[in-house]
Amino acid sequence: MANRGFFMAKSRFKITKFKNPSGAQVYRLSGTLNGKRIRENYKSRENAAAKRQEYDIEHLNGQSDGQTV
Repeated sequence: MANRGFFMAKSRFKITKFKNPSGAQVYRLSGTLNGKRIRENYKSRENAAAKRQEYDIEHLNGQSDGQTV
């Protein structure tokens, strides 16, 4: 394994192939952010992955660093 020291944290959002009722093949981004369900469709996996990164950053920015005194 070439990347033993490297790992990516598991995302709170997943991307799956999805077939719309119209028959179009899209990529569905789903998960939760601040207690709100996210379910969005994208034409390409790259667009879905970019939006997933935005949501991951938004989630991490909203996390508390701990209790302040």
